[in-house]
Amino acid sequence: MRKLPPLRALHAFEAAARHHSFAAAANELGVTPTAISHQIRQLEEACGVKLFQRRPRPLLLTSAGARLYPALRNGFDALATAMALLAEEDAQTPLRVTSPNAFASKWLVPRLPKWREENPTVALEIIGTDAVLDVRAGATDVAIRYARKPPLDLMAHEVFRDTFVPVCSPRLLEQHGPIERAADLLRFPLITMTGSTAIRKRRPGGNGWRSRARLTPISIPSKRPGTLASARSCTRSTP
Repeated sequence: MRKLPPLRALHAFEAAARHHSFAAAANELGVTPTAISHQIRQLEEACGVKLFQRRPRPLLLTSAGARLYPALRNGFDALATAMALLAEEDAQTPLRVTSPNAFASKWLVPRLPKWREENPTVALEIIGTDAVLDVRAGATDVAIRYARKPPLDLMAHEVFRDTFVPVCSPRLLEQHGPIERAADLLRFPLITMTGSTAIRKRRPGGNGWRSRARLTPISIPSKRPGTLASARSCTRSTP
């Protein structure tokens, strides 16, 4: 375990030795010259030796202070360089946002120009994939997903809900007549959604509609051919 004097005392000594002045060191560190003098006395007590020659002008280091100063100067310089590199790396690391492919291409990407206007300095990486990336493991920073309920161990915000309705070609209605009840959908083959397993589990496909539509009536607010409105019990919304 390292045994070191207080960091404030080391910082005060390094600044005073570099400027050859308690007043200049105090100005740099935003304290009073008296505070600098107190910190240096604390450091001298910890070291057991005098570090400055006590004379008005010029401010001179003792032989012990002259040995200590280069080590502290180099150490603080190395620390400042490391902090600058960390800040530079952090500024260059993009914010990684993942979402399903369709959402990324149809909704997210078209809105990026507006987002960049408001956040010109933030690097952004869009990861369009139907795979569920592990946020906890650091695979992505932000995940936009379909979910029936928010995860308990992550911060979550509901963006909006999807509404699913049946649609058909106007020619189908001309050939087979109007669809006035959800059960009428059973006369037709319903298209089953394809895609990743994760997405299919969260969205209703043809089989889901078929099971929900057996006895539930459906209201048709418009008489225009090809327009179908879903009953509330047939509509599934997911966050």
